[in-house]
Amino acid sequence: MSFFDIFKSNKKISIEQQLNTFSKLNITPKNDDFIDWIYCEWGRKAVEADPYNLILSSLGGERENGDAWERVSDDVYSFDTECVEDADIYAEILTNLAALSKDAFSITNITSTVNHENCEASISFTHNKVSYHWHLQYNNDWFDGDVINKINQLLRENDSSEFFYTCILGQNLMVLFTSQSNIDEVNKLVSIPFVLGCSEA
Repeated sequence: MSFFDIFKSNKKISIEQQLNTFSKLNITPKNDDFIDWIYCEWGRKAVEADPYNLILSSLGGERENGDAWERVSDDVYSFDTECVEDADIYAEILTNLAALSKDAFSITNITSTVNHENCEASISFTHNKVSYHWHLQYNNDWFDGDVINKINQLLRENDSSEFFYTCILGQNLMVLFTSQSNIDEVNKLVSIPFVLGCSEA
């Protein structure tokens, strides 16, 4: 039995235990006050009654910091897939994916377009000194998940051992950048498993 198998039971698990387990999988909050913050957001009973799921979804989101919003964690990224309104949305999402990968998927010269009149969307960027221009599937204001599959293919061609894995929560897409062995351990903890790339493409 692996270390992570002990968390398969239905008993309540403290947030400290949950965070310790996630830290072994390189998933951590950015700020030291995360425990106080999540208890304020959800309450201790809710966090411990739904172990790992609620913490992970919270880590993937944003929190208020003064007049601005900041990511809760640099290791998880979650966004609403009904988000394609502005022309630069794909550029914003790919920039966040690059940051999530700690620049293993490094990009420069990134621009995107969304033309609702012509029902067109595209993204352009440079990766490893090669310029790419991808025409994306236009589906009104819904994100084209196949862009994540395309990025994983680039990583595969560059012999990467880590890739983007996703999990669908309602209409939110949660993304991790990690290895197959790590994602296997994460999937032992959460209710909805992560898959390689984006199966909703």
